[in-house]
Amino acid sequence: MKENALSKNTSLMFVAVALSISYSSIANASPIPKAIKAQYTKVIAIIQKNDMKAYGAFLPADYVSVDSTGKITHREEYLAGIHDLMKGATKVIFNITFKGSKTHNGIVDVAFDCTGKLTTPTGETTFHEVGTDSWKKTGKGWSEIKTVDKIFDVKSPKTATK
Repeated sequence: MKENALSKNTSLMFVAVALSISYSSIANASPIPKAIKAQYTKVIAIIQKNDMKAYGAFLPADYVSVDSTGKITHREEYLAGIHDLMKGATKVIFNITFKGSKTHNGIVDVAFDCTGKLTTPTGETTFHEVGTDSWKKTGKGWSEIKTVDKIFDVKSPKTATK
């Protein structure tokens, strides 16, 4: 069995994208605005089609991802890592449980617990992440401006044994 190594940063970026793009199973502890749920639905369709151009258009220029150590990754670096990671993806599965939302100064923070799996020719990456997505109302509706990870557990791709 041979393990493919992914950098910790790339793994963190993958986890961040997972939380921001999917909700194939949902349980709400408190109300999440309908318009924000609609945004999750849009981005799920985009990522399941592996349309990285559309995903890039989904995120605003000021988007940032913050990993559990506090490291900030800006949009362009984040998207480059996601593009590399998604290259050749044949199957994407995500499950997100919304834990509730809080509104402050026009920003809606959506707490989540997310698990999933990405299948590529090199194997499967699985993950578990707990964090918060921050959404801001713009002229286009709601934009995801930040993802902050509290916990993450990523298992890098492994080549399947036969």
